[in-house]
Amino acid sequence: MLLTVLAHLAVLVSVGRQGTPGESAPQPASPMLVLTLLPAPALAPARGSGAVQRPAPAPAAPAAPLAQAEPSAEPAFTPRYFLQDELTEQPSVASGLARRRWLVLPGAASGNITVRFWINDMGDVIRVHLVHSDANEEEKAAMLAALQQVLFHPAHIGRIAVHSEVQMDLRVVGEVGF
Repeated sequence: MLLTVLAHLAVLVSVGRQGTPGESAPQPASPMLVLTLLPAPALAPARGSGAVQRPAPAPAAPAAPLAQAEPSAEPAFTPRYFLQDELTEQPSVASGLARRRWLVLPGAASGNITVRFWINDMGDVIRVHLVHSDANEEEKAAMLAALQQVLFHPAHIGRIAVHSEVQMDLRVVGEVGF
């Protein structure tokens, strides 16, 4: 115990001469990262020879074409398209249809068609399908191309724009007379 008391007194006396320990104690340096690059190791000389032999450089391998990435085992993300009865706000036609229900195709015979649209959350038509049409194959192809260009205001569930799937009855006309 006497030694402990003497050690404490020695510390107090040294602190008293040099000021507080915080003032006199050297501040630790901030940590630093030191990086040293070492030269490549020299090869040991061959027995019986004083010269260092270096191996001949290997011939460069021909550049192989990059392998195609293998498809991942996970399926690709496919968004859910909400049906009309699940939506709080239906998608509405922004452009591409006259009077919001008429598909104008110059030279096409007038008639009614039923169309199913798959619309993304930005209002773009992702897919279109003719559910009912009396047109021939050539006219159907023209209709599908024109329907793919229709733009919508997206559907909503609450305040969130969502992907939607809607079916619409449209009228095909050769020209629009206002």
